[in-house]
Formats: sequence, C-alpha cells, structure tokens
Amino acid sequence: MDNTPESDAKLDDASHVNEHMDVSDNEEDSLSSSEEAEDEQRIKEYRERLNSNQYDFQSHFQLLRLLRKAGELDELRQRRVKFADLFPLPESMLN
Repeated sequence: MDNTPESDAKLDDASHVNEHMDVSDNEEDSLSSSEEAEDEQRIKEYRERLNSNQYDFQSHFQLLRLLRKAGELDELRQRRVKFADLFPLPESMLN
C-alpha cells in the first residue's frame, strides 16, 4: 500500500464520496418512508370512500394502483375480483 500524500488524498476523496453516498441513501430511505406513509394514508382514504360508495370507479382504480405499488397482493386480488364484478367488460370487448 502506498503511503504518499497523493494516495492519502485519494483515500480522503474516496471516503468523502462514501459519506456522501451514505447521506444520499438515508435521504432516499426517508423519502421512501415518507412516500410509503403517504400511500398508506391514501389507501385508507380510498377504502373509506368505497365503504361509502362501492360504485366509485375512480376510487377502485386508484386503490388497485396503490395496493399494487405497496405490494398488498392479497387485498389487491380480492379488490380486483370485486372491481370486475361491479364493472364487467361489455361482451364486445371480450371478442
């Protein structure tokens, strides 16, 4: 290993880059956590809307999108079945 001033400077630069990357990763984690919390709140709101009005097409659609994004696959499957029952495709679209 080279212990010259140039090699020390390179190590300092590398550690600075690593520190910056750690900060960036932490910022992304907090943004991700913040985004997840926001999505969870929106999921809750859409569930409440659908409890009040099961025929709210947009709420179904948005809830399905958010459940998929959140990885809530069991509820996503159940909601897709309910959606298909409430809003069946016309036969002309099936041919």
